[in-house]
Amino acid sequence: MGMPSCVIACKSVTTLYCFLRSTTATGCSYLLVKDMPAERHRDLEFIVDQLDWDANTDPYFKMNHFLKPTVDEENSGTGFTDKWVCYGSFKGWQAFTAKELTIEPGIRCVIRDKGAYGMITVQGEGSMNQLGISSPSQIRFGELTNDEIFCTASAAKDGVIFENKSDKEPLVMLRYFGPDVNPQAPEINNIQ
Repeated sequence: MGMPSCVIACKSVTTLYCFLRSTTATGCSYLLVKDMPAERHRDLEFIVDQLDWDANTDPYFKMNHFLKPTVDEENSGTGFTDKWVCYGSFKGWQAFTAKELTIEPGIRCVIRDKGAYGMITVQGEGSMNQLGISSPSQIRFGELTNDEIFCTASAAKDGVIFENKSDKEPLVMLRYFGPDVNPQAPEINNIQ
């Protein structure tokens, strides 16, 4: 299996080279090299060679990669909207997908998904199968929050009951799915 390709925006190869040189010397670029062999972490030529230069210089980058939020009609209804926000495949492989669920105040709905997901609540408060969820406005050091949830595949397939308990504010959540969980998700170039 080859190294993952990266898309990095920089004005020139020299700028990129200087960035890599400065960060590898300080150890700040661990995320950049974490999937590369340890003996190559400071090998700047090897690192630069991992870049997909065609993808980085694609004059139609937006046309080829822009992901327009797209409503999933099967999982939407009166007072709640489920949108695909990250979808499509990369070189024939669906690495992950993501959906944004917005529930209007006082609305209760059942959402069924094809597999397990991680979820983060980004606005509002409510419940997920009677488990309290909320987006904190302030977090103190060491404080636990109710904004991140993991949903098992069986619960997702059976259907999860979401309820917005606010009378003023929408409840907004992002759900992230793993590889090949949503084969029905739109492809990048099929959205108008």
